[in-house]
Amino acid sequence: MTQVLENNAKLNLDPGGFTVLLHFWTMISNNFIFLRLLPFILFIVGMILVSRLSLIWEVENLLVYFSGFVLLLSPLLCQYAFELRAYSMEMLTVILALYYCYKIPNILNNYRYSLFAGSLLAVLLTSRYSAVFSVISLGIIIFINLIKYHFNRKSVINFIIFLIPIIISGITIYFFTFQYQNPTGAPPNYVKSLVFKTTDIHHLLFDRLNLLLHVFYTMFPILVLILLYIFSFKKNSIKKIMKPYNLYLLYALILNLIFITLSLMGKYPWSVNSKWDMSTHTIFIIAWLPLIFIITNFLYKKYLLYEKLKIFIPLIFILYFFSIAIRYVIPSIDSTYTNYIHNNISSNSSILINVTASPTIRYLFEYGPLATEKNINNYKNISLFNNTNDMNLGSTTTLKKIDTYDYIILTQIDYDNSELKNILSKKPNWIDCATTGPSKMFKNTAKI
Repeated sequence: MTQVLENNAKLNLDPGGFTVLLHFWTMISNNFIFLRLLPFILFIVGMILVSRLSLIWEVENLLVYFSGFVLLLSPLLCQYAFELRAYSMEMLTVILALYYCYKIPNILNNYRYSLFAGSLLAVLLTSRYSAVFSVISLGIIIFINLIKYHFNRKSVINFIIFLIPIIISGITIYFFTFQYQNPTGAPPNYVKSLVFKTTDIHHLLFDRLNLLLHVFYTMFPILVLILLYIFSFKKNSIKKIMKPYNLYLLYALILNLIFITLSLMGKYPWSVNSKWDMSTHTIFIIAWLPLIFIITNFLYKKYLLYEKLKIFIPLIFILYFFSIAIRYVIPSIDSTYTNYIHNNISSNSSILINVTASPTIRYLFEYGPLATEKNINNYKNISLFNNTNDMNLGSTTTLKKIDTYDYIILTQIDYDNSELKNILSKKPNWIDCATTGPSKMFKNTAKI
């Protein structure tokens, strides 16, 4: 277990909770498709929780039993539902925190429930560092309810019981992983490209129309809900419709304010269509549900159309669900993995590699054909790095060493942004043997 946590600290920027789960999961089988079932199961649990949440919102609409399928509306969530990464675990964290917003009376009135809820969130807190913002948002809402509606000795004690496992988990994460991975407390390196700045708005509006359309698609339903909430102050009929979703809007508001504040401070990105901001992306996608419920209820009452469509809508979701599963699970081995097998690369090969090139690369080193030893430090013939800047690939020293390697594997971004692209193009002994996929792979024909 110590080696597992050490490897996670070196190869990931996450606390390591998902890595530990994956470690125990591999005790059953380390087949690549089986490994991908773990994040998929977390995704399924998230879908079930969304359906449970919908039962609280709308008990008379048949679609509530299929509402978990709304997560399939996001290509981003679908992609990372099958990746060997912690994103599906973070997605589950934000959904569970939202669900507990509607279980605040249970948390404040039942110590067993509060202990269970706090312990479960404490475990999920180990998914990604950004998951803490989902739990903080929930804590703020519980505290508001405690002061406003439930301020008594019993509720205060139950709230403390709820917080204890979360605080213990947070302290453990800080001292055992965060301080090791980021001792200076510097923002992650992707903040520079994704941080929300005033100067980015012009670039977004006029230079990235496609990105703007994606953001609009993601945020459109919650913007509509916010408008309806504003109108509810003038019309009681709308106020009645919006009442079940008020807590959702409050949770979404607090969560986004945290991310926006951190982004403006340059500490963490607020990017609603990025994997780095999976929490707010998930919340925005869930916003489609209240909108769908409001529209279908209107159609049913006004035109009775819902009665005719209620069978077909769930069927479409189910068929789409299986098509997504087939798309991401079956062809899950990308071109880099295929080329590894095709070229019969062994652990004795000398390789210069960006180990973060793709989840498949990590699989190869941790569980696949190259995993002759569990401790990554024991790969004596493999030079690992996290990006080309770390290796200083343009330096004279590295250029002299390039031909000593059998293979070089980079991310596409690393390859495009480095001097190595020009260097390899001038060396006929290096052949590109992975022209597609998330990574670039080159073979030294002078040695192999």
